[in-house]
Amino acid sequence: MAEPFNERISDILVTTHFCSRNDLQTMIERYAKLYNSHLPQEALGYMTPRQAILAWQTKNPICSSRN
Repeated sequence: MAEPFNERISDILVTTHFCSRNDLQTMIERYAKLYNSHLPQEALGYMTPRQAILAWQTKNPICSSRN
């Protein structure tokens, strides 16, 4: 799942000028949140990465416990 994310970030880096490292970091953080929470992925059955991990944790509660 990293390939589509990296490809989109690469496109943004080629087409956008950032005035500071902080601006770049902010954009990457915002895009990661958008990508993980709002952009469904075909490889995940048209769920977002966040939805997919929550579904997996529901089906595998022992594996996903944080004890």
